[in-house]
Amino acid sequence: MSGPDLPGWQRLVKENKFYFKKNPRLKYDSVERIGYHGGSIIFNEHNSKGRIKRKITVRFATTRRGLELLENEILCLQHLSGSEHIARVIKISDSRLNISGTGRNKDHPILATEYLPYGSLKGLRERAARARRWIPNTILWSVFLCLARQNLACMFPLRANPDAPQRREAVGTQLGNALGIIEPNNLHDGISHRFRFSEPAEDTEEHGSAPAVVATDFSRGRLSESYDDTAYHNLHAIGAFMARFALNLDDEQGINFLTQRWLLSNGQLIRMFPEHAIVQEEVRTVVPPRLMHMPGIDFQLKEIIARCLAVEVDNMLNYRNLVILCQDGLEFSSPVQINNMPSSRQEELTIGGDRRFVQDFIYNADIQAESSILGEQNRFGEWV
Repeated sequence: MSGPDLPGWQRLVKENKFYFKKNPRLKYDSVERIGYHGGSIIFNEHNSKGRIKRKITVRFATTRRGLELLENEILCLQHLSGSEHIARVIKISDSRLNISGTGRNKDHPILATEYLPYGSLKGLRERAARARRWIPNTILWSVFLCLARQNLACMFPLRANPDAPQRREAVGTQLGNALGIIEPNNLHDGISHRFRFSEPAEDTEEHGSAPAVVATDFSRGRLSESYDDTAYHNLHAIGAFMARFALNLDDEQGINFLTQRWLLSNGQLIRMFPEHAIVQEEVRTVVPPRLMHMPGIDFQLKEIIARCLAVEVDNMLNYRNLVILCQDGLEFSSPVQINNMPSSRQEELTIGGDRRFVQDFIYNADIQAESSILGEQNRFGEWV
């Protein structure tokens, strides 16, 4: 067989064999995502005794456009290195995997990152929608906090050595070049934001209820000279995503982001920042009316989303306050405090309901079903 008669992954390797060399330590596992401009393949890295040490994702480009996107992503990840909620880059040269194009061959660079096996935010939303289940409020708060921390990483890039341990994102003292990475065309459906397993005992504060969400695709990231513009667009992107995520809607389903005035109670703001908050305030925002009227979703979470989508900058939250409010919501908000909880969300009121949701829809889910293949949007954001 040859050409289109070959199975997909064999044809892929045949057509792009200049990337790979035979090596007993690196063995093919599966194709993660393939598109016109490039793709990613999962490999098993074996130790000297032949046992699997870990899985890695190797990303490559097949066109000039794909090469531009990959080189841009490598640049972004160099700035973001060391951040907990950003995918780890693996230095292949140190792991002796003997793959061509790891920097020794500048014509065909590749990028190796940690393998995240528990699927994406898009996959989670789709599985929940098929099962006619709402995403519990605790999970919404957890995801919101992870996105807020990713934004913090973009505003204050650590630029750590790749070998340095990752650490939780914090407000820095030097701005440098902010990164406009969490843009609508990257975050819009959550396919590039994936779950990383963490033992609850290791992190009961932030990831005890749900695993961390890690940003994995920065092919369209950009170094920005305008710090204020970057902050504005990043917050809008987070707000737009969280609105769809909370409503279990994708980009193809109708949702109106209309400019309207909404009266916000500011209850959480008054409690957290009493010196600045105003008791009830009308804010112009493009938050979807469907979200604001939806029963069963924490009103504090709705108000934060509304502020992320505010029209005037003065009504938006800053990067620091967004993290603080999401931390507070995750730690202290409870679904039992929500008035008129609909019957379709009663499961999250039971003891351990959120943990069962995570087990069923993340850890035990059929993740392979959400893999992107030919004909779907690839990791570079281009349509085949």
